[in-house]
Amino acid sequence: MSNTLMEKLTSNRYKILKILYENQVKKADGTIFAPITQVEIADQLKISKITVNSIFKELQADGLVGKIGSVRGRYELSEKALMIIEQMNIINEKLEEDR
Repeated sequence: MSNTLMEKLTSNRYKILKILYENQVKKADGTIFAPITQVEIADQLKISKITVNSIFKELQADGLVGKIGSVRGRYELSEKALMIIEQMNIINEKLEEDR
C-alpha cells in the first residue's frame, strides 16, 4: 500500500479490508478469497499480530470478513465490505485528482 492521503486518514480496520481486497484470487470454481495470513497483514501495516487478530474479530462480527474453511490465511470479503472498498476507491480517486 502506498502512502496516499486516504491511507493517512483511514483506520487499520479499513486498511486490513483493503489488503484483503488487493490480495483476492479467484479459484477455478469461481470462489474468490484472499490467501494472506494475519501475520503477513501485521507485517505490512507494521502493527502487532494481536492487534490484527482483534480487528479481524471485529470485522467478522460486523459481517465484513469471513473465514473459508479451517485453513489459516483464507478469508473472503462480504458484499458489504466490497461496497465499502469500492466507494472508498471512488473517494480516493477524487482526492488524488484534486492534488
